[in-house]
Amino acid sequence: MAPVDAARLLLCEPQCCGYEHAEFNAALLYTALLAYPEAQITFLGEEGHRRLVRAELSRLAGTDEHSVAWEDIRVPERLSGEWDRFRQERNWCAPVLRRAVAEGARALIPLSITGPGLLALKVAMRRQAGNVPVLVVMHSELNSILEPKSRRPWIWPVQMRMALRLPHPPRLRYVVLGESIRRSVADVLPGVAGTFRALPHPCVRPVVGRAEVPGVVRFSYLGVASHGFEVFCRLAAEVAALRPGAPCEFSMAGFVNEPHGRCPEGAEAFVSGISRQPLARAEYDRRVASTTYAVGTWKPSAYRLTASGSFMDAIGHLKPGIYLRNPFVEHCFGMMGDIGYLCDTPEQMRDLMLSLLARFPADRYVSQCENIRRGRARFEPPSLAPTLRAIIEDVRSESRR
Repeated sequence: MAPVDAARLLLCEPQCCGYEHAEFNAALLYTALLAYPEAQITFLGEEGHRRLVRAELSRLAGTDEHSVAWEDIRVPERLSGEWDRFRQERNWCAPVLRRAVAEGARALIPLSITGPGLLALKVAMRRQAGNVPVLVVMHSELNSILEPKSRRPWIWPVQMRMALRLPHPPRLRYVVLGESIRRSVADVLPGVAGTFRALPHPCVRPVVGRAEVPGVVRFSYLGVASHGFEVFCRLAAEVAALRPGAPCEFSMAGFVNEPHGRCPEGAEAFVSGISRQPLARAEYDRRVASTTYAVGTWKPSAYRLTASGSFMDAIGHLKPGIYLRNPFVEHCFGMMGDIGYLCDTPEQMRDLMLSLLARFPADRYVSQCENIRRGRARFEPPSLAPTLRAIIEDVRSESRR
């Protein structure tokens, strides 16, 4: 085992990812740098993604000088079939794992995983000796364990639900982005719950100035328009009909990802800023900054086993929200206090919006913003670093027993 003062960490991103995920990966990388300031850290990923992560890390750390080596790995093609993807996932699993063992790494941290990738990783770990902890960060792919079993039995081994249930290497753990997600996994798959650890989703948006009471109340849908955007558009139309001429606006800070998302016909009459292309980061931040309330009309089931990046963006910009109740957001409300409103139905959301427009709660709004300012600190990398280090060191101890 390498001494602590010569620790090595390997972080890898084995998927093709865009800007949003680059920001997340940079936040985890920055957290690792703070958790192990003495470590030599290597980040492995596809070339274009590495450039994005490196730029984001420089923004977070405030410097280009940090102890990170940047290297290429081959990543699977986006639209590969299940077993073809398994074969491609092996291209990174085995070599990266061998390297981690050969270098005596303190940990190997894959920053995302698919079902085929998890199967490939388990196969590689069974074939490779060593006691290097492997901490796999789970994202939206984990939601697939809620889906019915496929009617194609030949793909069952490469589906996430089955891959999780296959024999588990003693030094493999999964990191989910919130305690509510860890508890939900325990409800759905109690047999593997002991292999999951919780690390809060990082929040890395710059802290802005103090809250101001708006002249125009702007309700904004944040992120990619998928599940829930049609509900948001319907709320905009209903509020416009019930409060014509009210000083309010419904807007979009994101884009419609067609054909996966759909913009209802006529939505532009009630919702401003609808885009069919991803926004530049500066424009996205500008729109979020001009928001009064972030509005989360997502299906509650969508955030039972995954965190909401849009919610964290709202928190990062100190924006209270109006949300359909879901486990992830409800847990964050419990941690941070009064940071907005939780509703059980779209009708409750509509009535709440009408109430806010009839008499804007200026004092409470400022208080909500300040609660977010205080509460978001626990989601920032300096607060997360001790938790990440504790997870790694606990797994090291467990794997030696």
